[in-house]
Order: sequence, then C-alpha cells, then structure tokens
Amino acid sequence: MARPLFGVGAAFICWAAVSCGTPVGGDGRVVAGGVDGPLIYSDGSLDEGEDAIVIGVVDVDGDCLYLNAADDPTDPSLRVPVVWPDGTQWQDDPAGVVLTNGDTALVGDVVTGAGGYHQPGDVARLAGLQGAELAAECADGEHQEVAIFSPGIEVRRQEIRFDDPQFVGLCESMESEFAEGEPSPYSTADEAVAGFVAEHAILQGLVVEGGTITYRGKPVGSYQLVERPGDTFVVASGDWCFPDD
Repeated sequence: MARPLFGVGAAFICWAAVSCGTPVGGDGRVVAGGVDGPLIYSDGSLDEGEDAIVIGVVDVDGDCLYLNAADDPTDPSLRVPVVWPDGTQWQDDPAGVVLTNGDTALVGDVVTGAGGYHQPGDVARLAGLQGAELAAECADGEHQEVAIFSPGIEVRRQEIRFDDPQFVGLCESMESEFAEGEPSPYSTADEAVAGFVAEHAILQGLVVEGGTITYRGKPVGSYQLVERPGDTFVVASGDWCFPDD
C-alpha cells in the first residue's frame, strides 16, 4: 500500500531532448544537473517529464537525502532518494530543502509534486554522473528506485493533518535507539518531548504531555519519557492511532 502513496499512475515518458537509453553525452548535450550536499538536482534546460504524484516525508541519512513513505515514514525499506528540480537548494541548519518557490521543507515535512520513479541508471541523463553515482549509492529501499520530480515543476510542502482520511484506522509506533551509557541531546524533559514531536511532525498541534498523546480531548496514544546518563532525557518509545471517526 505504501507504493501508491509514493507515486500514482506513473507512466514512463522520455525526457525532453533525450532519447531513451542514450548514454550521458551521447546526444551531444552537456548535462547541467548535479549535487548540492546530499541533494540531487536535474538539468534546468529539460522542460518535460512525468505527471504521476510523488509524495513523501523529507529525511536525511548520512550523505543521502530521501523521501520516506507518507503512510509509514519510519520504515527504511520504503524510502527512495530524490532528484529535485533545478533551483532547489540544500540547507544545512536546520536541515532541509529550499524549494524553488522560496518555501523550506525541513526534515520531517511532507512534499509533493509531479514526477515518477526510475532506476538509478536513469538519473545520469537528468543530473549528470555525479548525481547518478549518489542516487545509486543511496537507493537502498525495497524497490531500489529513485523518485524524480519532473524538471521545471513546482514542488510544494504539504501540510498533513492528524485527521487526514488517508490515515483512518492506522497506528504508528516508534522506539529510540541509544547505545548503553550514551547521553541524550536533551537536557530537560520538555526539550525531549519537543524533540519527539519535531521528529514526528504528524503530532504537531496535539497535546503531548504526561505520557499521553491527546487529540481533540481524546487520548490517541502514549509515550515513555526516560532519563539518560548525564542528567539528560529522551522519549524512548511512543505509539498512536489515527481517529476513525
């Protein structure tokens, strides 16, 4: 079910000025795309692509920038690296993507736009060899694919509500992974809870306190706050279910 949430109705369309299967440079064109930190961007001279819906949660892991599945953002087997339209930029602090419309999609935000899904080898025609190499290195999901936003289209940050119909009846859970004896980056309990909510943006706007997650006055989940070495705190686990009415 996660796959359709990534892209709906995808159909392969040859990119403008590029004949399908032609090696990079084989048509005499210099590919102007490339990389900006972990971000791969396409050649801005290309103005055609695909019109499937590409949607996912922005995430970064090492040198790789991913879209996680919108319906299960914690499952790494469903993540895909991304090729962004030319003009998109990487932002280090706070980590995120500066979109071509001037908006910023931070890690944990949902973005959507027109595009499709391809094998890493197809990226070279759009983003050059450097982009293709990074895409191949990062394509570690179940389908070994890359999400490609069509060149020239506007990618938008999407606000997702806790009561979004696509989540009805679904439940999620999380567990923090800390090595034994490792302190948390949060020096207070309030900071730890705020960090928990920031990492799970779907919880923003809900009441998260006292170990309970509450939506419109109704408990929908819980979390466990624990103390770590060095007088630090972390939310060790949590679970919540989306409303079915």
